[in-house]
Amino acid sequence: MRMRGAAGVLAVAAFLLLAGPGEAHHLGAYVPKDDEITASFKRMKVFLEKRRADLLQQEYADDRSVHRRMAKVDARHQATLVENMERALAAKNVPDIDRTLVRFFCFVAREKTQEALDRLNRAALSARRKGDQGIKLLAAAWRYYNLVDFRVSSLAPKVSTTARVAFEDAEYYLGKSSKGRAAFDEARARSALTRFRDLMTEFLGAPPPTGVEARRP
Repeated sequence: MRMRGAAGVLAVAAFLLLAGPGEAHHLGAYVPKDDEITASFKRMKVFLEKRRADLLQQEYADDRSVHRRMAKVDARHQATLVENMERALAAKNVPDIDRTLVRFFCFVAREKTQEALDRLNRAALSARRKGDQGIKLLAAAWRYYNLVDFRVSSLAPKVSTTARVAFEDAEYYLGKSSKGRAAFDEARARSALTRFRDLMTEFLGAPPPTGVEARRP
């Protein structure tokens, strides 16, 4: 079995009640840059810790980035995230708000992983470009999934553990290692990305719809 640095598969940053500032990538100290969605979620996380459904509702209403992205996921996957979120907020049901956010980030992580698979299927791209673009999309997938990995681990420990291994494998075979660039291996990268995507599907409990995300590499 190959070695990829002493970091191996380590526990990622905690989510919700146990999460702290500056969550780290499980392979090292890399912290993906926040976008408007992750920034809004981190504010929500503070209110979740305090069980302040009123402040969660205000954040969701004031910063519409999470709502807009949820609506896009709903349109593609019939996920009813917006409906579930708004019902939970109206009822001040913090556990249901929590569950909806966890599902939301798993859906987005799955979408980004599929985009990485789609890059590998582009015959016009060179191996180097496939690897580079795949790494960027995988990092985007991890940025979202990492926010909820601790919660996933409490609900489905096997999925969480296997997802971390699949992520590490995909990153390595796409050409990135703890020591810099590794050898790009398209077939193994595709296999690892497929495992990560399918683990998100397993956790969500619903198969991807017909269309781009349903394609098998």
